[in-house]
Amino acid sequence: MPGCEPDSWGYHSDDGDFFNCAIINEPYGPKFTTGDTIGCCLNFINKTAFFTKNGVNLGIVLRDLKDNLYPCIGFRGGGSIETNFGHKKFKYAGMFYLAPNIYISTYVVYDANAKFMISID
Repeated sequence: MPGCEPDSWGYHSDDGDFFNCAIINEPYGPKFTTGDTIGCCLNFINKTAFFTKNGVNLGIVLRDLKDNLYPCIGFRGGGSIETNFGHKKFKYAGMFYLAPNIYISTYVVYDANAKFMISID
């Protein structure tokens, strides 16, 4: 699952915890479920990352962000999601200043078992 494998990290829906490379498992934010919109902001200027839930910033969760990232979403069981990696307007993007080299992506959870993961190269 996201963050449970080497070179990966993720914010888990079932407990709201942040997992980092199977080494760190710490409380981070609220649980999320069907209908919630989860965002991930990657700031390559100050090398930080944070998640949002329904437009609310949950705070910086990762420092020393690496340059080569590959977004992934993990599921336990079935389900479906809608992703947005910038091909359309972000639902909550107006709440955050987005400058060059700062990216935000969101997805809507359609299944309570969805996890969000970014794999680090």
